Amino acid sequence: MRAASARRGHAARVRFYADRQREVSPRAAADALGIRVAEAATLPPGAARHGAFADLVVRAAELAQGIADAERAAAGADRFGPGERAAMAVCGTLARALWRSWLSGGAALPPERRLLDNLQAVPLPEVVSLRRAEGFALYALYPETYAAAGRCLAGHRATVLGIRSIGTALAAMVAAGAGVRGPAATLRPVGHPFRRRVRLAPALAVALARAHGPVAIADEGPGLSGSSFAAVGRALSDLGIAPARLQLFPSHLGAPGVEGSAGDEGYARLVRHH
Repeated sequence: MRAASARRGHAARVRFYADRQREVSPRAAADALGIRVAEAATLPPGAARHGAFADLVVRAAELAQGIADAERAAAGADRFGPGERAAMAVCGTLARALWRSWLSGGAALPPERRLLDNLQAVPLPEVVSLRRAEGFALYALYPETYAAAGRCLAGHRATVLGIRSIGTALAAMVAAGAGVRGPAATLRPVGHPFRRRVRLAPALAVALARAHGPVAIADEGPGLSGSSFAAVGRALSDLGIAPARLQLFPSHLGAPGVEGSAGDEGYARLVRHH
């Protein structure tokens, strides 16, 4: 009887997760974001407005992720194209607003709605696929913590990279904390979940190889293997970027899960070099 009860109790704790996506027009999504920016501006200083800022960062990052994925699909590689660059500029502006709000106890001024003008002016895909950031939705991951961590890069000529999906918002927050004004770029590691790879378009590879100073990599995790972090680290190493320049921004300080020890080029090796 006890065993049956234990089994029932275990079954009650089982959870199922899915990679939820929705198809949207990026221009319509940008218009909707602009309306939310205007609504946030009407809120009085305090917790409610700060929460609205956080919501704007998450929504802007989802849109930037969808645009970046569409541009990657068209090019066959991550390229930091015009749509992603403009969308990440919006995300960066909102991330800085959220960080100022955090530092001021919710008293920071909201950004103006016209911050979306440049995004609406660039070529955009007809439809993009937006993914929910599970870390924000399910695991109580706070974007402000990444800005706080990013302060260690203040005063350096840092390059900030996010690992899509959730790394889109997290990279913007790291850049906000570091005082980096240019938009962060994002990368999408692909392939087997435990053996991810990054494919860079030639122009982006050249730009990263020419970067000076530390290179920050932001993402949730590591998970079972840490392979997404490792894939980005390996791609940067292939460009001649010394491991000592890499700054990792994970969501926890623990080791990866059971697949983390596979291969000599995994997350653990990246951390040892760092």
